[in-house]
Amino acid sequence: MFAKLSQWVNERWPLKELGHSVLDEDIPGGASLAYTLGSATLIVLLLQVVTGVWQMFYYVPTTDHAYDSVNYLQTSVPYGWLIHGLHYWGASAMIILVVLHLARVFIWGAYKRPRELTWLAGVLLLLFTLGMSFTGAPLPWDERGYWAAEVGTSISGSIPLVGQWIKQILLGGGSMGQLTLSRFFILHVAILPGILVGIFLIHFVAFRRFGSVGPWVAEKRKRIGQFWPDQVFIDAFVGVVIFLILVGLSAFSAPPFAGPADPVDASYLPKPEWNFLFLYEALKFFPGRWEPVGTVGIPTLGVLLLVLVPFIDRSPERNPARRPVAMISGAIVGVALIALTVAGFQSNPEKQGAALAANNPAQSSSGQSQQAQSTQQVAQHLSSSAQQGQKLFESIGCTGCHSVNGSGGNVGPDLSNEAMKGHTRDWLATQIQNPSSHFPNSIMPPFSSLSSQQINQLVDYLQSLGQGSSPTSTAEGYNAVPTSSPSTPSTQGTPTPGGTPTAEVTAAQTQTQG
Repeated sequence: MFAKLSQWVNERWPLKELGHSVLDEDIPGGASLAYTLGSATLIVLLLQVVTGVWQMFYYVPTTDHAYDSVNYLQTSVPYGWLIHGLHYWGASAMIILVVLHLARVFIWGAYKRPRELTWLAGVLLLLFTLGMSFTGAPLPWDERGYWAAEVGTSISGSIPLVGQWIKQILLGGGSMGQLTLSRFFILHVAILPGILVGIFLIHFVAFRRFGSVGPWVAEKRKRIGQFWPDQVFIDAFVGVVIFLILVGLSAFSAPPFAGPADPVDASYLPKPEWNFLFLYEALKFFPGRWEPVGTVGIPTLGVLLLVLVPFIDRSPERNPARRPVAMISGAIVGVALIALTVAGFQSNPEKQGAALAANNPAQSSSGQSQQAQSTQQVAQHLSSSAQQGQKLFESIGCTGCHSVNGSGGNVGPDLSNEAMKGHTRDWLATQIQNPSSHFPNSIMPPFSSLSSQQINQLVDYLQSLGQGSSPTSTAEGYNAVPTSSPSTPSTQGTPTPGGTPTAEVTAAQTQTQG
């Protein structure tokens, strides 16, 4: 019956010919693990599409519901945490695989004539993959994503002549808001994926036109292998390994969730995602009026060099040992990118911000001083355990359901005056670990994986909320400082290029907190 169905379809559509064009390929030198990077990238791309569409069934692209919808997906939808985790870690995996694939092609000399178009399509795939990462970061509308978009659009605004125009298109106006989120959403789920798929088809057809280049030693190229089933088996094995790694990362290293976006939070000092840390670190070498050199000049030069590689190195020689200039140049670029990324990862924005303020008195306004004093006074009221509990409360997504002093979700009860409700420490600990024991129909997920120390820290924080205090805490008489809602338009201001809000924004925050 299957054969008859296949024959019926093949008479009306070239199914058999299409299968042969995809699977029938001679591989000089035989199948190899080194050739799996392209297929692995395709597998991860398909995983990104599936998990992305799955998340769209729950995601709400509005500034007042985006954070809560992602939090609901992670905590209340069965295996929603896995879908979100696979999508988050899959984005990083795809960038790594594309970079490794380009590096392999560069070392093998597989960009040389007549394969220039294959290389150019690969470079475009890298650029649009980075674009997908950039546009996806703000969609949860948490602190990390919000400020990543703020800093990224500010950098785009520094481009000479067209910078402000590009920035206004991305923002949808003069500042971050609903139009910004809508535009990033459309770019991430429609425009960029469509372009990415189109480029991949060009890359695939160009690759099939001339096939694999094989080893650079002529004797080894005499041995011919087959794509099906030899290489397909290796590709499938690598794909399964990558999938299991992504599942493990999703289970044991949940994607960061930094609390709802707060445009007037001057205490949050952002850093970009790891794949943009090299640019973040390079900008420090170009202060002041030299900033466009770092934001525009170096990235543009890097892209041009990648594009021109096949036209600069036109020698037919592919042996890396006989191409010292190309290999040394590639190694220098690779080491520089890794070094800048590591330096950016280890950098401390708080210390850098303090040093910048010391060197630039104009940024040390009275509003910032008042805000810093207010923050110090609040910290003195909280015990160290309660402070850790507050960070944990935000990091595991509790603010998506519970509101504290006007900030957070409304799915669960308001916890602003939790200390006044008379709940004991044992009751609160049980509620965190097994909420259904108190409320059988509760939709709150059990946080049973938390350690006893983390449970105590959360309880200390909860008992510090309101007019009461924890018996084990020094938070006597503590009143939590309210933070303004992320959607409050009257307190939104324009951050400085470094990502730190201006004096006007900080003063507004101080007034709100006061």
